[in-house]
Amino acid sequence: MFTGIIEEVGEVKKIEKDRLIIKFSKISGLKLGDSVSVNGVCLTVQELGKDFFMSSVMPVTLQKTSLGCLKVKGKVNLERAVSPSGFMGGHFVLGHVDGTGKIIKKSRDSNALLLSVAFPKELSCYFVPQGPVAVDGVSLTIAKLTNEYFDISLIPHTIEMTNLGMREKGDVLNLEADILAKYVQKILSKKEDKSIKTDFVKSCGY
Repeated sequence: MFTGIIEEVGEVKKIEKDRLIIKFSKISGLKLGDSVSVNGVCLTVQELGKDFFMSSVMPVTLQKTSLGCLKVKGKVNLERAVSPSGFMGGHFVLGHVDGTGKIIKKSRDSNALLLSVAFPKELSCYFVPQGPVAVDGVSLTIAKLTNEYFDISLIPHTIEMTNLGMREKGDVLNLEADILAKYVQKILSKKEDKSIKTDFVKSCGY
């Protein structure tokens, strides 16, 4: 599990048919078998060098995420799995991408950078204004929501610490909806009466 607080922007060193080799410089304590979020996708460290790690990438991952669009020397957001003793600065991010979105507009608003991201229709039920969303692994807040896209506002720190400031109109981004929203949607989908009442909440163990 991750928090969506990026530790480092790494670089794609090499791309093979089903393997991805990523260069890093700041992350310490990485071990074989560790989970690392690469642009929001949970990957396993299978080989480890002084300044790089290698992970296998399954066909389904390439189909469902933007990892298949990566190029050598491309910049990627990196985050190690959260430690139980660490700070939860963002929100619960699993590294299981729900789909990809596309930047349809990039603009400035004072010191903030605004990105408008079009998303798949099937994800719309998980998004709410001022709710959380992971975009390329970055924990962000939805500033504006329509039926077809949402806006995210990037503060200078996010621009500096992630690759989102480098992204341009037309770029494809990995999206992961809030896990709590997905559980609520799953529960409600099995109810004939879609309203939430006290007895129903208690029956679910809350």
